[in-house]
This record gives sequence, structure tokens and C-alpha cells, in this order.
Amino acid sequence: MRFIRAATFKERLEVPVIAVNELDNVKRALKVLNEGRADLVAVGRGLIADPDWAIKVREGRFGEIVKCVCCGEKCFGNMRKGIPVECSQWE
Repeated sequence: MRFIRAATFKERLEVPVIAVNELDNVKRALKVLNEGRADLVAVGRGLIADPDWAIKVREGRFGEIVKCVCCGEKCFGNMRKGIPVECSQWE
């Protein structure tokens, strides 16, 4: 699969661009935004692991963020079973 960087679209389009792919990593997300490569970042599973992710980032509380470990057990696993999405990190 070929990945196209958000910056490629940002250079050519006059609409807001959202970047994806492991952007629940705060340093990575901030780098993308600060370098102007995207207007927004999609956090995805990081927001399941820690619904307060954005608040903690805004307040500089990076060490308090509950991190997604990409296990897929209770997020995608539960979704496939048709039961409420949870996170293994909540335990």
C-alpha cells in the first residue's frame, strides 16, 4: 500500500487537510501541525485509550496520557462482536 503524505494535499488544495497514522504520539502530531503539513490530526484509537488526550496535550500534561498499545482487543475486537468499545489500557 502506498501512503500519500498530507503535505502533498496541503500544497495543492485550498481546503483543510487532516493527517492520520500514529498521530496519538504527541511529538509526532505536534511536529506535523507545527511544520504546517496538515491542519488537523486524527488521533483515533488514542482517544479511545484516553478520551482526555486533547485536553492533556493542550495543558502540556503529556506524561499523564494513557497510551494506546495497538492491541486491538477491546476497541476493534468489541466492535466486531457488536458490543461497546472499550480499551485494554483502562484496566
